[in-house]
Amino acid sequence: MKKLNGQTTCQLLMILLGVGVGAYFSNKVNDTHGGLKADLLTHSNMHHGSIDISQDAVIPRIVNIELFKDTMAGWNLHINTKDFRFSPENAGSQHIPGEGHAHLMINGKKVARIYSKWFHVPALDYPIKELEITLNANSHQVMTVNGKAIARRLINRESE
Repeated sequence: MKKLNGQTTCQLLMILLGVGVGAYFSNKVNDTHGGLKADLLTHSNMHHGSIDISQDAVIPRIVNIELFKDTMAGWNLHINTKDFRFSPENAGSQHIPGEGHAHLMINGKKVARIYSKWFHVPALDYPIKELEITLNANSHQVMTVNGKAIARRLINRESE
């Protein structure tokens, strides 16, 4: 068997260390957090505050939200808005009237950002009792009008 030189040995150790650290953290991503699968979470514990858009020329609104059972697994969520443009390309930037993204809360916990009118909710290992959508500015702040969030909620009476 050929003897490895010091540089090759060091490179092999670094590769093994990288693989080990990667395996450790990939297992952590699949842990659950407060009953929610972490792979569905974005930054559920971060609160970005709100922005009152009462003075904007046009006030966006959520007309309705619908949840359809997916034929493969989970659900498909449709968000029907008026005077609102989903703008993922501007996420994290300043507020531009009439655009932004949505936040999805399931059973009172934020689980995802939504950047279009359609969103797939994967199969969950807990029932969806309540689903809420908020419209958020590019800055992630919840849009409000006179202190009231632009939001829509679905309550699943079948899970009670």
